[in-house]
Amino acid sequence: MKKIFALLLVVALCFSLFSVNVFAQEASANDEKIYFTYEATNYQNEDTDYIKLEICLNVDTDIARFWGIDVFVKFDDNLMLKGVDGCLLNEIIYTNFDIANSKNAVKISQDMYPSSDITLENGQYTFATLEFEVAKNPKVCQFDFAIDLEECSLARGMSEIFDNELIIDYGTGATIALPHLISKGDVNSDMQIDNKDLGLLMQYINGWKVEIDTQAADV
Repeated sequence: MKKIFALLLVVALCFSLFSVNVFAQEASANDEKIYFTYEATNYQNEDTDYIKLEICLNVDTDIARFWGIDVFVKFDDNLMLKGVDGCLLNEIIYTNFDIANSKNAVKISQDMYPSSDITLENGQYTFATLEFEVAKNPKVCQFDFAIDLEECSLARGMSEIFDNELIIDYGTGATIALPHLISKGDVNSDMQIDNKDLGLLMQYINGWKVEIDTQAADV
C-alpha cells in the first residue's frame, strides 16, 4: 500500500512540474514585443546643415498594448534641437536643454488620454522625428544620438489587467557622419580637431615617419 501511495505521489509531482513548465512556455509565447529603431539623415538649407532623427516604434508581435512610453535621447554639443514632429499619438511633451540636468538631451513622452491603453498591430510606426541644426564650424563631424535607458519608461494596464508581459527594446540610437563639415586641421582623419592632430602634425614636421592627411594639414 505504501509503495502504491509513493508511486501516486511521484506521478502527481511529475504532472505538477509538467503543468508549470507548459504554463511558463505558453506565457512566454504570449508576450507582446516592441522595439525602437533610429535613422539619422542630413540635409542643407543655404549654408546651414540640419540632421533629422526619425524614431520608429516596431511591433514585433500580432499586437502590442500600452498606455505610455518615454524615450530619452542624448545628442552632441554641436547640435541644437529645432523641433519635434511626426508623433505617433499626436500627444507629445518635450523639454529641451534641461532634461536630467543636461542641456544636450530630449525626452519624448507619449501618453494616452484619457487613461486607456492603445492597441497597435504588427508593423512599424513613426514615434517622433527630431530636427537638429548643426553649429557653424563644429569640432566634430560625426554625431551620436544615444539612448539613456535609465530615463526611458513604459506604462501599461491603466484600464485593464494583462495576463502577459510587454517586452520593449529601446535600441542604442544612431550615428551620422558629415565629412564635408571638417577637413582642415583634422590631420589624423578621426572626424574631430583636437590635441591629437596637433601632436601628429608636430611629429610630421619634425621628420617622424607618421602618416597624415596632407590636404587637411594645409590650413
